[in-house]
Amino acid sequence: MDQELALVANGAGSVGNVISPLGIPIINAYGCESGHVHAPNEWLNLKTIQPVFQTYWASLIQFCLTQSTNTINTHRTGNQHAN
Repeated sequence: MDQELALVANGAGSVGNVISPLGIPIINAYGCESGHVHAPNEWLNLKTIQPVFQTYWASLIQFCLTQSTNTINTHRTGNQHAN
């Protein structure tokens, strides 16, 4: 992805630290601008939904293309342990 992302502290906990050691790729702590999570005055900036979605979508496409390439290379070489 050829896009700079703003570094912002936001949100609560994540299960990323649990699933990452299992080798599952994650995008951790990136989401829509929001505040007062789970409180009566919780809010979400609707203008941040589309850019966040586009970032996740581009990341998913890039991951799938990488996995497809690795799978093809694994079958060509017969190496079942290729990443």
